[in-house]
Amino acid sequence: MTDALNTEGDFAYKYPPFETFLSTDADPPTDDDRNWDLVCVKVTRSAGSALDFAQYQWGLTAPLENRTQPAEFTRMIETRLQDGSPVLFRGDYVFEEHEINPRSESLTAQGQLRSYHFGSTFDGMPHWNPETEVNVKVHEGPIFNPTVDERVLPNRSLKEVSDVIDALIWVDAESVQTTAGQTYHDTTPLKWDLKQAVYTMCWLCNPDEEHIRNPTLTELEVLEDAPEIRNLRLPLGQYLPAYLDALLQPLGYNWFIKLETETVEEVEVTTLVIRCFKRGAGPEKELKLQPVGEMFDPAESNCNQLMIANRIGDSVNEVEVLGDFATYEITIPLFRGWLATHDSLNNSDLDKNEGTDYPAHKGVWRDWVANEGGDYTDTRTEITGPPDFSDVFGTHFPRRRQAAEPLTYLSAATFERHQVLVEYSTDSGTSWAKMSDEEASSVSLLPGQIGIRFTGDKPPTVLQDAGESARVRITCTVRADHRIRGFAPRRTSAVNGRVVRQTIMAEQRFKLRERQSTGAFASVLSGAADERDDTDDIQTYAEKLRNQYETAEIAANFSLPGIHLDYEIGDLITKVAGRELSLNMASPTGDARYPQITSVTWEMTEDGPFTRIAVDRGQSS
Repeated sequence: MTDALNTEGDFAYKYPPFETFLSTDADPPTDDDRNWDLVCVKVTRSAGSALDFAQYQWGLTAPLENRTQPAEFTRMIETRLQDGSPVLFRGDYVFEEHEINPRSESLTAQGQLRSYHFGSTFDGMPHWNPETEVNVKVHEGPIFNPTVDERVLPNRSLKEVSDVIDALIWVDAESVQTTAGQTYHDTTPLKWDLKQAVYTMCWLCNPDEEHIRNPTLTELEVLEDAPEIRNLRLPLGQYLPAYLDALLQPLGYNWFIKLETETVEEVEVTTLVIRCFKRGAGPEKELKLQPVGEMFDPAESNCNQLMIANRIGDSVNEVEVLGDFATYEITIPLFRGWLATHDSLNNSDLDKNEGTDYPAHKGVWRDWVANEGGDYTDTRTEITGPPDFSDVFGTHFPRRRQAAEPLTYLSAATFERHQVLVEYSTDSGTSWAKMSDEEASSVSLLPGQIGIRFTGDKPPTVLQDAGESARVRITCTVRADHRIRGFAPRRTSAVNGRVVRQTIMAEQRFKLRERQSTGAFASVLSGAADERDDTDDIQTYAEKLRNQYETAEIAANFSLPGIHLDYEIGDLITKVAGRELSLNMASPTGDARYPQITSVTWEMTEDGPFTRIAVDRGQSS
């Protein structure tokens, strides 16, 4: 027995030592496997893939001699506080360290929870084969909601992992974009949410649950409100802990292994269970340390050592998030990209193969430009300046841009975008017609500017015949000078009185694609289009980050005499009661935010047993 409080006279409280159980095989130890020579000195449980471990000290009764490297060595080790108490640790006995010096000899050991306890490595995404009606694995790492042609596509099937209800599999995203494809593959594609992604990965990596139980969908309800998963691609061949980190942590969540007592076939057993929690949210708890001078009361002092580091210099209180450049589908008139003195050149003389004027006048009646950079201004009387895109882009400046295919779909069923639409007029723009298929097929976009070139053997005769009344316009997509932007300014509740801005680039995450519907550059196309407006999402994201990081950054460690099982990973520590040391990371005028427990260690020392608690700010990255 030990006295954690080191009081004089009678023990204030008696703590039994840890009990160690070491199996003789690969199965968990039983009550008959109690090992009296192996003393546990430390158990550490942590969040995420920093997996749990325990340290042990052998009580040597003889010198270290005739010891060999173990072969085919597989044994499990378990630590309990006392007979019949909950299990504090279970893992493999995997490490020994021998030390011999002039004064003593020692043999220490370590038990570890290893990645292989979580099943096997991920060996591919199962897809349902409609021809054989069985699942077939594609040997790629897991892909969730891929981005294809700048669109986030759902790739979750309604088919299930074999023998596992509600654990769904993958479908090729591009194969089920049509009704015919969905009928053939017998599924309607859905987007992966975090809850379903975690559930499926657990069952694919850990189908037998030999050492660790997978969470149920009910136990994963904490993930219900998680942000959307977009274009998440993870490597092949990893164990489950790596996938849980990659799925949960970027979206503001984490996980740990909890040892729970469950009833199986009317027998109580200790089960290791995967538990997820939201970072920055959880049960609020206090630590206790009496004010100086008071008579010691164990009920009012469960903490006697602490370290709290409180930093405001690293806080960020103003966040700017920049997404991709905004793009707009517009219809824009083009000008003749040659001198007016060359308008009268004969069509036959401009023939690529035989025309005598073609070598010196390759662009005549072929090149049509928008003059968006202003570099054609005054080369012809009708080109008086660059187009004014103010009602499209807002703030901009004249510079060359590049035309791209429109946002409007040529076929909404296949999500194929329309090609750049080229139209002409022979009555000065009163009426417009499409180029013939032959002429349209000979059109190429001019590089580095908004414009087209007719690449046929001869320029279009319909334009030359119209003379001064000929007009050309195109419908295309053009990139603006500004990016989609979310901006969260500093609030008065920020802990740092100075403005500390963080600019975050998120080009792949946030997009703005619009078809211009009003003004001089309104698109002439209609119907379904590949439009996307993440304006609200990027603003929400900026505010979320600002709200998280405008608080102080607290890192703390606490030592509690004795073994305490009432503090769990994911709990929030609000204060040290008695001394009234607040751990609120926000200012008094802001919403309270508290650090979160990320590690719990139970340790036997010369001064008795201690519980060590480590916390961090508990917020997503």
